[in-house]
Amino acid sequence: MAQRSSSVANSPSVSTLSVSESSIAAKRFGALQFTLAQIAQIAKIVLPERTKAMYQLVSQKVTIRNSKGELVENPFRYRRVAIKNNSTNWGSCSTLRNINLNMHLVRLPIELMDYVIAHELCHLVYPNHSVRFHNLLNAITDGKEAALAHRLNKFRL
Repeated sequence: MAQRSSSVANSPSVSTLSVSESSIAAKRFGALQFTLAQIAQIAKIVLPERTKAMYQLVSQKVTIRNSKGELVENPFRYRRVAIKNNSTNWGSCSTLRNINLNMHLVRLPIELMDYVIAHELCHLVYPNHSVRFHNLLNAITDGKEAALAHRLNKFRL
């Protein structure tokens, strides 16, 4: 794979991303009791919407160049978002550029939901957990990757 570099453009941060009404509802329902079917239904609306918003944010915020210094067009493009009821991970990314998200992400605070989505989008550029991957994710999260990862680890699936 070609070596890629990233740079951060002057753009909004993850925390300034607009929040839709459905996302606000998803953030607040954690204290209420919902069935798995209801959580899945909410997730199927909220998570693709948040993924699209994060895609737009990271596409504006970061440029990716290959080893020759050439701009990589649309490095964060994905084919589809699938919602799963996984017991071991919050999300994953396939070599076919599909993003799989755990339906229980909608129970997390919005900034952690966005962090997981940003994490999976970064895997479309770097399909590993290399230093470059973490540098890219850290740039997208305005230097908060470690803090967000620490907060996320406090939540159980």
